[in-house]
Amino acid sequence: MAKNNEYILKLGNRIRELRINQNLTQMDLAARIGKDYQSLQRIESGATNPTVQYLTEIAEGLNVSIQDLFEFENPKIH
Repeated sequence: MAKNNEYILKLGNRIRELRINQNLTQMDLAARIGKDYQSLQRIESGATNPTVQYLTEIAEGLNVSIQDLFEFENPKIH
């Protein structure tokens, strides 16, 4: 279970990194994708595991591919 949490944290950090690189606030990105910023905040903090649909919307809002959201060093899974 801890490894899954690590993966979710890395995903959230990557989304935050991409958002900040585009000078967007959580509220800006949430408005782009029609979501509330609190749900985006929970994803970025690793408090929730987003659905594939939500990740697709985030990627579209950031004008990146969904694959770009996962461009981080994957934790070792045994």
